[in-house]
Amino acid sequence: MFVVVTGLDGAGKTTLVDSLALDLGTSTQKLHLPHDPEIRDRLQLTGRIDPMEKPWADRQLFAEDNRRASRIVERFLAAGLHVVSQRGWMDSFIHGKVVGYDYQTSDSLNRPAELVCPDTSLYMVCDPKEAWKRVRDDPLKDRWENPEYLVKQYEETIAFYERAGTIGNGAFTEPRTLIDTTDMRQEEVAEMAKSWLHSLGLVEIGVLSAI
Repeated sequence: MFVVVTGLDGAGKTTLVDSLALDLGTSTQKLHLPHDPEIRDRLQLTGRIDPMEKPWADRQLFAEDNRRASRIVERFLAAGLHVVSQRGWMDSFIHGKVVGYDYQTSDSLNRPAELVCPDTSLYMVCDPKEAWKRVRDDPLKDRWENPEYLVKQYEETIAFYERAGTIGNGAFTEPRTLIDTTDMRQEEVAEMAKSWLHSLGLVEIGVLSAI
């Protein structure tokens, strides 16, 4: 099983990924994109560029990381493991739109039809003001986690979720759900995600018994 948890910074992706991976047990591998250490190092270098100035280098680096991560997912799945990923290939489309690149450009760079398709994707959002409250004091927050970016990221996450099945030559046709965590406790978010996975027949109801 391959599950992607994507969406707004501050919406609770990390907490949900950790919870799902814990309950799925030792046969589960977690990913966090960007995954490749070399790519992350290079992104630190491009970080000197204003993130809202459409840095083309970032777009290329994220696309390469998607390809490398897809090969890792293939190996994990072939070994019979579950994979729960924080972020996925769709983030390159969402982030690309925020900084000014259309879906066609992101499709030509990322070629999502050639990547491993998740069994389901969970899109997590919350009110951008609430998201900023959650991340503003985080010493590990990245250069995109700022009020201006979060507003645009929220809008583009919703837009992509609504159009995903028509984007990328049909590459994003997996079952997907949207979870707005603005007024939800972590336990409620996890329960909603658990119910979604069960509704798709991806897990038995007892497998994720104590998220």
